[in-house]
Amino acid sequence: MRKIKIVVLSLLLLLVTGCSVDYTLNFQNNNLLENISIDATGSDMTKEEISEMLKLHMYPESENQLYQIKQNNKKIQLSQKYNVSTYKNSLLLNQCYTAYNFIENGDYYDLTTSEIFSCNPFEYMYIDELKIKIKTNHKVLSHNADSVENGIYIWNITVDNASNKPIQIRFSKEIKENNMGLIILGITVIIAIIILLVVLVKKQKNNKI
Repeated sequence: MRKIKIVVLSLLLLLVTGCSVDYTLNFQNNNLLENISIDATGSDMTKEEISEMLKLHMYPESENQLYQIKQNNKKIQLSQKYNVSTYKNSLLLNQCYTAYNFIENGDYYDLTTSEIFSCNPFEYMYIDELKIKIKTNHKVLSHNADSVENGIYIWNITVDNASNKPIQIRFSKEIKENNMGLIILGITVIIAIIILLVVLVKKQKNNKI
């Protein structure tokens, strides 16, 4: 438990003026990919200091790596893979909410949290944005997201709403139909018809000559 708290606190230490954090969950079929993007370009810390912090806190034991980490200057990407049985162990959500569940209920999955976003950096440092985003190919039956943009469900956490910012979303086990194949087929047919018409028109003109 102490290792987990160290990891979360090390992330929060990066959240100073000019920084933004995006937490993205990609739920595809029965697989869940968790990504945390930290843009610390506004931080007073140097690239080297950020790298040292990640080495110190994100690898407490080499055999127990918590996240896959990629760093490009002051931009950091952390990722972890889960399935529907193991996502309940999500590090960030478990630490940032006192209660958090991802459970199977018959024909659907429920992701719910308690009200308070409790690993709250707003009391002692400043950030520009902290967003939680969920993308999925499952049908979404209900949610309390602040907005939905291009099929992405978004919760915006600020100093004003962190004390009452639960996440609630229900996924159907039914996968949304992918119409891209039909769209591509339709476009291909239209192009073929246009080419055929052009060839016929040119042939008619040549015959008249």
